[in-house]
Amino acid sequence: MDKQPESVALTNEQRSALQAICRRRKVDALLWKRARAFLLLDAGYDAKTICEILDIGPTVLGEWKSAFAGKGLSFFGLKDYSQRQGHLSLAQETALKAHFSANPARNTDEICAYILAKYAHSYCPSGAAKLMHRLGFVYKKPLSLPAQADEDEQKTFIADYDSLMTGLGKMVVFSDAVHPTHQSRPAHGWFAKDQKTAIKASSGRKRLNIQGALDLETFSFTFVEAEKINAQTTQ
Repeated sequence: MDKQPESVALTNEQRSALQAICRRRKVDALLWKRARAFLLLDAGYDAKTICEILDIGPTVLGEWKSAFAGKGLSFFGLKDYSQRQGHLSLAQETALKAHFSANPARNTDEICAYILAKYAHSYCPSGAAKLMHRLGFVYKKPLSLPAQADEDEQKTFIADYDSLMTGLGKMVVFSDAVHPTHQSRPAHGWFAKDQKTAIKASSGRKRLNIQGALDLETFSFTFVEAEKINAQTTQ
């Protein structure tokens, strides 16, 4: 009876190299099976299960393991392989991820500049973008959250407001003015390549001013349109 291959313990460098092979968009089927087999062995799967998953013979794993023991990563066609030669180490990538998690970068130029200053490695913008994606980052706009009012200050304001309204004993209205504006905004469209297309911009705000007043007790509302907002329109 053939002896079943024992599990293997890959180094971080070997594991990352084999994972990179399995993630390739185009890879030889045999090479993929070899890389996948060693990743499964490293994960603790038994030989029988691996053979069933990869559809390989029972003696193949033993042969592959013996070849790997003698050749290392060159068994996978990675001769003189150095996963991060000229790039960041695993420890540096971990530190980089922690840094940009606490201090988000606005663009890839900032990332390139930081890596160059911190680790003396030169990255191009596309390389920095791929690195950030691999570290779990995405380029997006942050969410806009409303400001949170201070609860104690709100309670104080409400108490003062109620006291003021009770003491006045008269109708109180709240008034404000608005100044609507308008402007043309160009949008994308399909135009002839040699055609120069323009849209005439409008002058912006016309002399349109609206002032309104609201009574919070009855919710009655009144407004006035005028060329200017002044004491007369307020009255």
